Amino acid sequence: MVPSLSFHYFCITEYTYILNKYYYCSMRYLLMISMLLLFLGCSSEDSEADKRAFMKEYDGVRSESFGVTYYFSDSARVTAELVAEHIIEKEFVEPKRQVLHLINRGLTLNFLDARGRTQSYIKADSGSFDMNDRSGSLYGNVSMLNSNGETLETEELFWNEKKDSIFTDKLVRIETPDKIIIGKGGFRSNTEFSNYIIYGIEGEIQTEEGF
Repeated sequence: MVPSLSFHYFCITEYTYILNKYYYCSMRYLLMISMLLLFLGCSSEDSEADKRAFMKEYDGVRSESFGVTYYFSDSARVTAELVAEHIIEKEFVEPKRQVLHLINRGLTLNFLDARGRTQSYIKADSGSFDMNDRSGSLYGNVSMLNSNGETLETEELFWNEKKDSIFTDKLVRIETPDKIIIGKGGFRSNTEFSNYIIYGIEGEIQTEEGF
């Protein structure tokens, strides 16, 4: 007995349905596997990127310290005292090979007289210091106060102990007991903050005590 045409059509239709169902399931699982592999690949790449960034940040780091006080001396006399909550000692090769102490959680730099008393001090948000060269760079909300009650405010200040000098080419605001002076061309002074020059004076404002 020869199968009818309708029977052949039914078999072909059923076979096509099975193939389509198999194809759909296969494609569905293939898509799921592809997405999983892509996710794992991205996670791996992100992890490697994070690792590279971490290694770059800590590349050259020699030590990390908390709650630190450093003393600078000249001719067996302590001339300055650096107080910081967090310091990273790191070696750089560019632009020149040097070891710097990096501070990012606030600092105070005290300048001492022959009796060890503070005659002036600087506060800043962050800074970097070359202990061998006895110099430093201070950044962010930099303020300085001397024993006469005079204050300096700027965003960047440099210190050179060998030359007994502090200086900047940024805008400065200096307040004395009788006036306020704005200098847009910078400032230079000794570390005692008693003998200084203000560049590009933009104006002076007399305070109440100055009248």
